[in-house]
Amino acid sequence: MSRELKNHERYGLGSAIGDKACHLFVKWYIHTLNLTTREDDGWDKWSFEVPFDSNAGRVLFRAGFFTSLADLEDYENWEVIQKGKGKGKTHLY
Repeated sequence: MSRELKNHERYGLGSAIGDKACHLFVKWYIHTLNLTTREDDGWDKWSFEVPFDSNAGRVLFRAGFFTSLADLEDYENWEVIQKGKGKGKTHLY
């Protein structure tokens, strides 16, 4: 699943996300959507890290995942988005 997410000819993320972040995202996605079909001691909710490093977080934000949870104004109020504090003048404000 990780390889397909990165390498799909049309929808793949390519190098926009690293291998580790991609693996973590896939594990989180499988657990969140209950895609496993049986109880497995090796695959429970504590078997992986939450994949919110900067790369995975950036992909989730750009894909619209975070805006399905809260509005941009909420993220600004919570100081998740900090106007004018982008690295190397890459911010949008």
